[in-house]
Amino acid sequence: MAKQSTFGFTNVDTTQRSYNDYTLGVTTNYALLSDEPTQVILDNKCAPLDQQEIITYQARVLPRVNTSSYLINNYPTKLDGGMQYVIKVEELLSTTDNTLGTRIDEPIVMYLTVKHPRSGNISASALTTVFNRLKGAILKSDGTYRWDELMRLSLKPTDN
Repeated sequence: MAKQSTFGFTNVDTTQRSYNDYTLGVTTNYALLSDEPTQVILDNKCAPLDQQEIITYQARVLPRVNTSSYLINNYPTKLDGGMQYVIKVEELLSTTDNTLGTRIDEPIVMYLTVKHPRSGNISASALTTVFNRLKGAILKSDGTYRWDELMRLSLKPTDN
């Protein structure tokens, strides 16, 4: 094989879930790079120095929560303030061409951003439901994800 693409991380445990979630061990496998009141940045100790994995957690209070104009909200909350939290994973995909003896590193960055009113009605269970629906929005019925279509700017969902 002339080309081989790999990630540097080695801390993957998929045995605890019935679907393809990873348990990363963020409290044991990551070094703390930054610890601020609204942001924490972690560096994966299980990845080589030249192929880092960085995870960022951010949270802040919002003066108001703006959502899509397509949502029809006949019964808006009386609360003005909201919450926003972001989880960002930064990876380097390293591709080695054994024939040419070359290597290139390409970054892949993925964000999960959550916004909602600052309300006791919104529970962890409600957020998990919406998160699972978000994953379902890119999951096809055969269990694969729509990444190939999205990389080709084919936005309209199609059958497998």
